Amino acid sequence: MSLKEIKKPFNLIMFIIAIVSISLTIFFYLNGQKERKPVYQIAEPYSIVYDSSVSSPKISVIDSSGKLIQDDIYLITISFWNAGDLPIEPEDVRSSVILHIKPISRLLDFSIITQTDPNIIGFTLSEIPQSPSSTEGQLLLSWTHLDPGEGARFQIIYTGQKDSAVSFSGNILDVHKISNNNPSSQSRPISILLLIIALLSIIVSILGILLMRASFLIGASREYKGFKVQKAFIWVSFIISVIFSLYIIIIVINQISAKPPF
Repeated sequence: MSLKEIKKPFNLIMFIIAIVSISLTIFFYLNGQKERKPVYQIAEPYSIVYDSSVSSPKISVIDSSGKLIQDDIYLITISFWNAGDLPIEPEDVRSSVILHIKPISRLLDFSIITQTDPNIIGFTLSEIPQSPSSTEGQLLLSWTHLDPGEGARFQIIYTGQKDSAVSFSGNILDVHKISNNNPSSQSRPISILLLIIALLSIIVSILGILLMRASFLIGASREYKGFKVQKAFIWVSFIISVIFSLYIIIIVINQISAKPPF
Protein backbone atom coordinates (compact mmCIF):
# COMPACT_ATOMS: atom_id res chain seq x y z
CA MET A 1 0.00 0.00 0.00
CA SER A 2 1.42 3.40 -1.05
CA LEU A 3 1.55 6.48 1.16
CA LYS A 4 -1.19 7.99 -0.94
CA GLU A 5 -3.45 5.03 -0.21
CA ILE A 6 -2.67 5.16 3.52
CA LYS A 7 -3.66 8.84 3.60
CA LYS A 8 -7.23 7.95 2.65
CA PRO A 9 -9.49 8.25 5.74
CA PHE A 10 -10.89 4.72 5.54
CA ASN A 11 -7.49 3.10 5.06
CA LEU A 12 -6.01 5.26 7.79
CA ILE A 13 -8.72 4.23 10.25
CA MET A 14 -8.33 0.55 9.35
CA PHE A 15 -4.56 0.86 9.72
CA ILE A 16 -4.93 2.33 13.22
CA ILE A 17 -7.48 -0.34 14.17
CA ALA A 18 -5.10 -3.05 12.98
CA ILE A 19 -2.21 -1.65 15.05
CA VAL A 20 -4.42 -1.32 18.12
CA SER A 21 -5.74 -4.87 17.65
CA ILE A 22 -2.22 -6.28 17.38
CA SER A 23 -1.16 -4.33 20.48
CA LEU A 24 -4.15 -5.57 22.46
CA THR A 25 -3.50 -9.13 21.31
CA ILE A 26 0.09 -8.92 22.53
CA PHE A 27 -1.08 -7.30 25.79
CA PHE A 28 -3.66 -9.96 26.61
CA TYR A 29 -1.29 -12.74 25.53
CA LEU A 30 1.43 -11.52 27.89
CA ASN A 31 -1.07 -10.84 30.65
CA GLY A 32 -2.54 -14.32 30.25
CA GLN A 33 0.74 -16.20 30.61
CA LYS A 34 0.55 -18.71 33.46
CA GLU A 35 3.50 -19.50 35.69
CA ARG A 36 4.62 -21.07 38.93
CA LYS A 37 5.80 -18.35 41.26
CA PRO A 38 7.06 -19.32 44.71
CA VAL A 39 7.71 -16.22 46.80
CA TYR A 40 8.51 -15.39 50.39
CA GLN A 41 8.07 -12.38 52.62
CA ILE A 42 9.86 -11.58 55.87
CA ALA A 43 8.02 -9.76 58.63
CA GLU A 44 10.13 -6.81 59.71
CA PRO A 45 11.61 -5.86 62.06
CA TYR A 46 12.93 -9.03 63.66
CA SER A 47 11.64 -9.53 67.21
CA ILE A 48 14.14 -9.80 70.03
CA VAL A 49 13.15 -12.49 72.53
CA TYR A 50 16.10 -12.15 74.86
CA ASP A 51 18.61 -9.28 75.07
CA SER A 52 21.68 -10.49 76.93
CA SER A 53 23.05 -6.96 77.37
CA VAL A 54 20.14 -5.70 79.48
CA SER A 55 18.81 -8.85 81.10
CA SER A 56 18.82 -9.31 84.87
CA PRO A 57 21.49 -11.61 86.34
CA LYS A 58 18.65 -13.30 88.18
CA ILE A 59 17.14 -14.46 84.90
CA SER A 60 18.66 -17.28 82.86
CA VAL A 61 17.55 -18.85 79.59
CA ILE A 62 18.18 -22.50 78.87
CA ASP A 63 17.36 -24.65 75.84
CA SER A 64 15.44 -27.93 75.79
CA SER A 65 18.58 -29.87 76.71
CA GLY A 66 19.23 -27.67 79.75
CA LYS A 67 22.14 -25.79 78.18
CA LEU A 68 22.51 -22.15 79.19
CA ILE A 69 21.93 -19.61 76.40
CA GLN A 70 24.08 -16.50 76.74
CA ASP A 71 23.61 -14.88 73.32
CA ASP A 72 20.79 -12.64 72.11
CA ILE A 73 17.72 -14.53 70.95
CA TYR A 74 15.72 -13.37 67.93
CA LEU A 75 12.47 -14.44 66.33
CA ILE A 76 11.79 -14.07 62.64
CA THR A 77 8.46 -14.66 60.90
CA ILE A 78 8.42 -15.74 57.26
CA SER A 79 5.57 -16.30 54.79
CA PHE A 80 6.02 -18.65 51.84
CA TRP A 81 3.37 -19.14 49.15
CA ASN A 82 2.65 -19.71 45.48
CA ALA A 83 1.87 -16.33 43.92
CA GLY A 84 1.60 -17.79 40.42
CA ASP A 85 -1.21 -19.28 38.34
CA LEU A 86 -0.03 -22.90 38.22
CA PRO A 87 0.22 -25.37 41.12
CA ILE A 88 3.64 -26.47 42.36
CA GLU A 89 3.53 -30.20 42.94
CA PRO A 90 6.28 -32.23 44.67
CA GLU A 91 7.23 -33.75 41.30
CA ASP A 92 7.89 -30.20 40.01
CA VAL A 93 10.64 -29.77 42.61
CA ARG A 94 13.85 -30.80 40.87
CA SER A 95 16.06 -30.10 43.90
CA SER A 96 14.91 -29.54 47.47
CA VAL A 97 13.69 -26.11 48.54
CA ILE A 98 15.90 -25.03 51.44
CA LEU A 99 15.76 -21.94 53.65
CA HIS A 100 19.15 -20.52 54.67
CA ILE A 101 19.66 -18.13 57.58
CA LYS A 102 23.10 -16.78 58.42
CA PRO A 103 25.12 -15.80 60.29
CA ILE A 104 23.66 -17.35 63.44
CA SER A 105 25.07 -19.06 66.49
CA ARG A 106 22.32 -21.65 66.96
CA LEU A 107 18.97 -22.51 65.48
CA LEU A 108 16.87 -22.98 68.59
CA ASP A 109 13.37 -23.67 67.31
CA PHE A 110 10.99 -23.36 64.37
CA SER A 111 7.25 -23.85 64.01
CA ILE A 112 4.47 -23.38 61.48
CA ILE A 113 2.03 -20.70 62.63
CA THR A 114 -0.60 -21.17 59.97
CA GLN A 115 -1.17 -22.53 56.49
CA THR A 116 -3.99 -21.81 54.09
CA ASP A 117 -5.43 -25.33 54.07
CA PRO A 118 -3.49 -27.91 56.11
CA ASN A 119 -5.45 -30.81 54.62
CA ILE A 120 -4.40 -29.89 51.09
CA ILE A 121 -1.07 -28.12 51.37
CA GLY A 122 0.47 -30.40 54.01
CA PHE A 123 3.30 -27.93 54.57
CA THR A 124 6.22 -29.16 56.72
CA LEU A 125 9.58 -27.90 57.95
CA SER A 126 12.55 -29.99 58.99
CA GLU A 127 16.02 -28.96 60.12
CA ILE A 128 19.08 -29.95 58.12
CA PRO A 129 21.88 -30.73 60.61
CA GLN A 130 24.98 -28.55 60.37
CA SER A 131 28.48 -28.94 61.76
CA PRO A 132 29.13 -27.41 65.23
CA SER A 133 31.35 -24.76 63.65
CA SER A 134 28.75 -23.72 61.07
CA THR A 135 27.29 -20.21 61.24
CA GLU A 136 24.30 -21.13 59.08
CA GLY A 137 20.94 -22.67 59.80
CA GLN A 138 19.03 -24.61 57.16
CA LEU A 139 15.41 -25.75 56.98
CA LEU A 140 13.94 -28.10 54.39
CA LEU A 141 10.53 -27.03 53.06
CA SER A 142 8.10 -29.60 51.67
CA TRP A 143 4.42 -29.82 50.85
CA THR A 144 1.77 -32.13 49.44
CA HIS A 145 0.19 -29.59 47.05
CA LEU A 146 1.08 -25.92 46.66
CA ASP A 147 -1.81 -24.53 44.62
CA PRO A 148 -2.02 -20.90 43.47
CA GLY A 149 -2.56 -18.63 46.47
CA GLU A 150 -1.67 -21.41 48.92
CA GLY A 151 1.16 -21.21 51.43
CA ALA A 152 2.25 -21.09 55.04
CA ARG A 153 3.62 -18.73 57.67
CA PHE A 154 6.24 -19.95 60.12
CA GLN A 155 8.59 -18.66 62.81
CA ILE A 156 12.27 -19.29 63.47
CA ILE A 157 13.98 -18.66 66.80
CA TYR A 158 17.75 -18.38 66.75
CA THR A 159 20.71 -16.90 68.59
CA GLY A 160 23.03 -14.56 66.76
CA GLN A 161 22.69 -11.23 65.01
CA LYS A 162 19.61 -9.15 64.36
CA ASP A 163 20.50 -8.65 60.71
CA SER A 164 20.96 -12.32 59.85
CA ALA A 165 20.12 -12.82 56.17
CA VAL A 166 17.43 -15.18 54.91
CA SER A 167 17.55 -16.75 51.46
CA PHE A 168 16.06 -19.74 49.62
CA SER A 169 17.64 -22.26 47.29
CA GLY A 170 16.16 -25.04 45.19
CA ASN A 171 15.17 -25.86 41.66
CA ILE A 172 11.50 -25.87 40.61
CA LEU A 173 10.25 -26.60 37.11
CA ASP A 174 9.99 -23.42 34.99
CA VAL A 175 10.92 -21.22 37.97
CA HIS A 176 13.94 -18.94 37.65
CA LYS A 177 14.25 -18.29 41.39
CA ILE A 178 12.29 -18.09 44.62
CA SER A 179 11.63 -14.36 44.85
CA ASN A 180 11.74 -12.06 47.84
CA ASN A 181 8.38 -10.28 47.93
CA ASN A 182 9.37 -7.74 50.58
CA PRO A 183 8.84 -4.09 49.54
CA SER A 184 12.49 -3.43 50.35
CA SER A 185 13.83 -6.24 48.15
CA GLN A 186 16.17 -5.57 45.24
CA SER A 187 13.40 -6.14 42.68
CA ARG A 188 11.68 -2.87 43.66
CA PRO A 189 14.24 -0.56 41.96
CA ILE A 190 13.72 -2.54 38.75
CA SER A 191 9.94 -2.12 39.07
CA ILE A 192 10.37 1.62 39.62
CA LEU A 193 12.67 1.82 36.58
CA LEU A 194 10.06 0.05 34.42
CA LEU A 195 7.41 2.44 35.69
CA ILE A 196 9.59 5.44 34.81
CA ILE A 197 10.18 4.04 31.31
CA ALA A 198 6.44 3.55 30.86
CA LEU A 199 5.66 7.11 31.91
CA LEU A 200 8.45 8.52 29.73
CA SER A 201 7.09 6.67 26.70
CA ILE A 202 3.70 8.34 27.23
CA ILE A 203 5.32 11.76 27.74
CA VAL A 204 7.40 11.43 24.57
CA SER A 205 4.30 10.48 22.57
CA ILE A 206 2.37 13.46 23.99
CA LEU A 207 5.27 15.78 23.12
CA GLY A 208 5.21 14.38 19.59
CA ILE A 209 1.51 15.24 19.28
CA LEU A 210 2.08 18.73 20.68
CA LEU A 211 5.00 19.38 18.31
CA MET A 212 2.90 18.19 15.41
CA ARG A 213 0.13 20.62 16.31
CA ALA A 214 2.64 23.41 16.89
CA SER A 215 4.18 22.91 13.44
CA PHE A 216 0.71 23.27 11.94
CA LEU A 217 -0.06 26.43 13.92
CA ILE A 218 3.15 28.14 12.77
CA GLY A 219 2.34 27.57 9.14
CA ALA A 220 2.65 23.93 8.18
CA SER A 221 -0.12 22.95 5.81
CA ARG A 222 -2.45 20.10 6.61
CA GLU A 223 -2.29 19.27 2.91
CA TYR A 224 1.44 18.64 3.19
CA LYS A 225 2.10 15.25 1.61
CA GLY A 226 3.47 13.55 4.73
CA PHE A 227 1.45 15.40 7.34
CA LYS A 228 -1.40 12.92 7.64
CA VAL A 229 0.97 9.96 7.58
CA GLN A 230 3.11 11.52 10.32
CA LYS A 231 -0.02 12.29 12.30
CA ALA A 232 -1.23 8.70 11.97
CA PHE A 233 2.07 7.20 13.07
CA ILE A 234 2.32 9.58 16.05
CA TRP A 235 -1.17 8.62 17.21
CA VAL A 236 -0.46 4.93 16.68
CA SER A 237 2.77 5.29 18.67
CA PHE A 238 0.84 7.04 21.41
CA ILE A 239 -1.79 4.27 21.58
CA ILE A 240 0.88 1.56 21.67
CA SER A 241 2.78 3.45 24.37
CA VAL A 242 -0.36 3.73 26.49
CA ILE A 243 -1.13 0.02 26.16
CA PHE A 244 2.47 -0.94 26.90
CA SER A 245 2.59 1.45 29.84
CA LEU A 246 -0.66 0.13 31.30
CA TYR A 247 0.72 -3.38 31.12
CA ILE A 248 3.90 -2.36 32.96
CA ILE A 249 1.92 -0.39 35.55
CA ILE A 250 -0.31 -3.41 36.22
CA ILE A 251 2.76 -5.61 36.71
CA VAL A 252 4.41 -3.10 39.05
CA ILE A 253 1.24 -2.61 41.10
CA ASN A 254 0.78 -6.37 41.43
CA GLN A 255 4.38 -6.74 42.61
CA ILE A 256 4.15 -3.91 45.13
CA SER A 257 0.70 -4.78 46.48
CA ALA A 258 1.12 -8.56 46.57
CA LYS A 259 0.55 -9.87 50.09
CA PRO A 260 0.59 -13.32 51.67
CA PRO A 261 -2.81 -15.09 51.48
CA PHE A 262 -3.14 -15.38 55.24
